[in-house]
Amino acid sequence: MRCLTALVPSGCLLAAGIARAAEPGPRVDFRADRVVIDQGSAELEGDVHATCGPYALDASKLRIATAPGSVEVTGPATVTLCPCPTAPVSIRFARATIRPPSDLVLRRPALRIGDTTVLWLPAAWLRTPDQPGLLTPRLAWRGDDGLLIGPGFHLPWVDATSAPASLDVYVSGYTSGGLELDTALRTRRAETRLRFDHAGDASLLDLRATGSTGPAPVSASWFADLARGSRAPAGLIEFDRALRTWDHARAEAVARPWRSLSVATSIEAWGSRKTQRPMAFGPVASLSGEGALGSIGSWQLAASSRWLAAPDTAADRISRAVGSAHLMTFAGPMRVRARGRGAATALDLDGARGQDLFASGDVDAAFPLVRGFGRDALSWTHRVEPFVTAGAIAASTSGESFRVAGRPAAIAEGTRWIASTGVRTDLVARGGTAAARAELSAGQLGGRDGEAGARVATGSVATEGSKLSVRAEAAAVDDHGQRGSLLIGRARLGKAQGAHVAVRGAHRDAVDAVTARALVVTDPFALGSSWLDASGTSVGADAVVPLFRGYRAQAGGDADAQSSRVLAWRVGLLYAHPCGCLAATSWVSHRIGRAGVDAWLSLDLIAR
Repeated sequence: MRCLTALVPSGCLLAAGIARAAEPGPRVDFRADRVVIDQGSAELEGDVHATCGPYALDASKLRIATAPGSVEVTGPATVTLCPCPTAPVSIRFARATIRPPSDLVLRRPALRIGDTTVLWLPAAWLRTPDQPGLLTPRLAWRGDDGLLIGPGFHLPWVDATSAPASLDVYVSGYTSGGLELDTALRTRRAETRLRFDHAGDASLLDLRATGSTGPAPVSASWFADLARGSRAPAGLIEFDRALRTWDHARAEAVARPWRSLSVATSIEAWGSRKTQRPMAFGPVASLSGEGALGSIGSWQLAASSRWLAAPDTAADRISRAVGSAHLMTFAGPMRVRARGRGAATALDLDGARGQDLFASGDVDAAFPLVRGFGRDALSWTHRVEPFVTAGAIAASTSGESFRVAGRPAAIAEGTRWIASTGVRTDLVARGGTAAARAELSAGQLGGRDGEAGARVATGSVATEGSKLSVRAEAAAVDDHGQRGSLLIGRARLGKAQGAHVAVRGAHRDAVDAVTARALVVTDPFALGSSWLDASGTSVGADAVVPLFRGYRAQAGGDADAQSSRVLAWRVGLLYAHPCGCLAATSWVSHRIGRAGVDAWLSLDLIAR
């Protein structure tokens, strides 16, 4: 076999080792059994392989002619989009024009997956992602609305910071009547997804946007998660987004005059997805700071004030200040940690004024016992840590104002105390990473004004490894014979990039939501999310099974175990080529609150 790699410029004659060059054309690298080079062209025969820019050509006989800015190829030949010897997708064509570095114009192309032809066209124009062009058509089945199909358009550019940016637009129609306009704007610091969906007499405007101007003495950020229209939330396909019952948008400007201090002002808007009515709108001013307390601790401080105006009402005001401090030191072999936190909230709602004052503090004393396995610095170590904890809580609450505001008070009027003892243990892997950790404790929760209250037992376990990951927290409460329990956790068995099963669950029984969150999370004010809002048991699972040669199957679902009702299910088949030149996704799913099933198919081709 004779192999050549040559630069064939326009008007260049290669003969007997003499070359006379005119205006250069694009670079073409090739090999073949037989090569005949004429002025500005080359005839290749026998096991021909040629590359130009990101495109690779294979043929038994090929003619290549160069001109300024382009290469004319006469086949028949096959083009692949990646340098892999087993490229999954190829295109058979009769003639082609290559305009490096991005464009490939094909005459009579036939798309082949493996050795099977799946699509034939009279002509096609391929472009790399940094050039404007058409996207793979959208093909989906949207529940009772039926088949959705339409073209996509891609518009890239380089922004003022020389970073890539793009706008993708899909214009699709339902075969049963209706349309969908889906846009995605991506820049280095922002991403916006806007979808308008109309079918029958109902419409949906779905907006998701995040972005920031980046770190600077003065910066801006914004966030929006909105689903407006008569098709909301039924028109939302994703199960997690359909669970949200409110819309929220915020724009914020932050100034950092010092490293430990920031001042912010923002505008917020809230709305109900169920009633499609605005709930509140108004400005927010906030101040936050943090710093070190010598070498043994740290402090944090935050204050904010919100003016919220609902339709046809006067503006309400909610002001809040939160401060905390954390100290840690050693007394001989004993480690002592002290934490303190205070919060004050003042409300002026519908003419009713109130306040919520809260303070808490606790001291934790532990006696770490460490055993090493091995003598080098990277050996495994096992730590067992008996501990004793004592804490107190004091609060003064105006319950009427919180009733008007529609949210529970952080804690009832009066004081509470808690005392517990337990043990922590963890196994630290080489390099200092905790591979497994567990904690068990039992104690007494004092009631109001110091009287005896509920007995509490808590436990947590966490492990993170390549084949096993577990994070779970649980608590049991016995309040004068009334027993309650709660559990929240997730686990993965198997490698995350291979075959694995991931399960999750949440359970709450005879424990109020505020107490439940106080027992399983460190922040008792985290009332904005939806987990543990209702009593009962919910479970979910997802499984991934690699099949063969880049294919994998996925299936999952979520259910209410108490009512034995399936909340959502999904099944998918995915393919990804090792070099990333092809990704194909097909999904079928269903969720409560949305009639029928949803199915979609996507295909992404990327020239490498």
